[in-house]
Amino acid sequence: MVVRGDEPSVRVFLPNALDAAKYVPGRVVVWMRDPNLLDDVASGEIFGAGDWCLAVVLGGDGTPAAWVSRDRIGVEDAAFAFAEAE
Repeated sequence: MVVRGDEPSVRVFLPNALDAAKYVPGRVVVWMRDPNLLDDVASGEIFGAGDWCLAVVLGGDGTPAAWVSRDRIGVEDAAFAFAEAE
């Protein structure tokens, strides 16, 4: 899972994402604190258009497979995104 940004919702979501990652060995959470590390094209390919997406879970082939929206930041939301991508 790649989480982007450093706003308050990210700070709330990160511990939840880490808790969800603990459920299955091999799950990893990466915090991309500075979203400018990706150019607009790469960011759009990974996170989709706009700013609705807080995090993305990459599938086994490295492509985006599940997304977490900014209004769904609970542990169960992160766990669902991981499961959807696996």
